[in-house]
Amino acid sequence: MRIIGCQENLKRQESYSIQENGKQQDSITGQGEIQYNQYSLNGKERILYFVKGSGIVVILAYLFYHTFWAIPFLTPILFAYFQERKISLNKKRLFDLNIQFKDAILAVSASLSAGYSIENAFKDARKEMTILYGADSIIVKELQCIEYKLNMNVTLEKAMENFVMRSGQEEILNFTQVLWTAKKSGGDFNKIIQRTAGIIHEKIEIKKEIKILVSAKQLEQKIMNGIPIAIILYINFSNPGFLNGMYGNITGVILMTVCLVIYMTAYYIARKIVDIEI
Repeated sequence: MRIIGCQENLKRQESYSIQENGKQQDSITGQGEIQYNQYSLNGKERILYFVKGSGIVVILAYLFYHTFWAIPFLTPILFAYFQERKISLNKKRLFDLNIQFKDAILAVSASLSAGYSIENAFKDARKEMTILYGADSIIVKELQCIEYKLNMNVTLEKAMENFVMRSGQEEILNFTQVLWTAKKSGGDFNKIIQRTAGIIHEKIEIKKEIKILVSAKQLEQKIMNGIPIAIILYINFSNPGFLNGMYGNITGVILMTVCLVIYMTAYYIARKIVDIEI
């Protein structure tokens, strides 16, 4: 299989290096490798979140100021919304990566039990993950890069080390450390890898259970965040003149601005409370 992006990365990796902070570093980041420390929205996501973010800004401008002239002053909320979406999507991507990696190493473990070498076990795992998650899944792309590097005589340890550096995930780091130690020290290599795969499987299953429990609280938080907006909407529609004193004058603008700041602060704090690192 031709893995163009990973091929370009490896050529760059072999051809030059960069100096940073006085230390020699290999240039191993490029077009074909996913950088998990940041998330880039694609075209469809940009349009979707621009529409949603613009809708939020328009609603806030109307509810808190009763004028759309406030929209330019609320545009920072749109940029903050974009940033929040990037962080949220990146966390979801890392969680999905952990789940898929767990299944990949279980497939590797099964191949080892069938007598495959560790390198061939990874190649076989790529085929199984393609069937399970599809060719465009994160883990398949990572296994494709690992497979290409193995075909270019890069050791599995080095390929996995690059994966760890980009992902920063504890489970991948633990597996790579065990893999490195097992290959250097010898012993019952297959049994060591299989046991490690079992331990990582248990840890990720626990994380899944925790995430399910936290999801209920996150839903409650979203409902609570919507209640103040719902109250203002209800008052505006049921008794249109009730809040007239808060619009069209300096005092009202100042008070509504203070209310908006308090609301946004409460929203941020609530997000932090339920945003539990798993």
